[in-house]
Amino acid sequence: MTMKFFIALFFSLFILPAEAVTDAHTDRTTEAASALVSEYVKTEDISKPAIINKMKTLVDENPKNINIRNMYLSLLLAEQQYDTALQQLQVLNKEKQNKTGLLTECMLKERIRPGDARCFESLIAQYDKENEKDASYLTALFMAKDKRFEAEKQKQLSDGKITNEEASHYTLSREAFLHELFP
Repeated sequence: MTMKFFIALFFSLFILPAEAVTDAHTDRTTEAASALVSEYVKTEDISKPAIINKMKTLVDENPKNINIRNMYLSLLLAEQQYDTALQQLQVLNKEKQNKTGLLTECMLKERIRPGDARCFESLIAQYDKENEKDASYLTALFMAKDKRFEAEKQKQLSDGKITNEEASHYTLSREAFLHELFP
């Protein structure tokens, strides 16, 4: 698994689960947002800000539509607009908490303003309370420089939860790891 695949997998996991869409208007609006994402992928860089502005308008007009907000968040991350992406992610996490989403929030905070491990420590406490140990937990331990990281990494390797190649990404410095995810 290459780092790019790891990054793609990470982002696909952190995006909060899509809500069921039942309203016909919402369906059309979500389809319009999806079309904007497709356009973004295919367009030249010079046109991308206009697409992001259109997506922002859709979010503003449909603040409860999680699907549209997730698509907007993805575009903001792709454009390295981390402050705005963090704001959108905080809205999503407030609406429906998801530990992987919270991990991403912590990582964005660290990317924007390095040096405060409290976000990761709080997240680790949630994982510990629920006795949940997955790759996101391992990443939180890594980012918090938690002394349990190495033992947990070895346990996840031996349990087959992560591969050797995935574990090798943790040999990067915290800063390099973070900059691989959020250049």
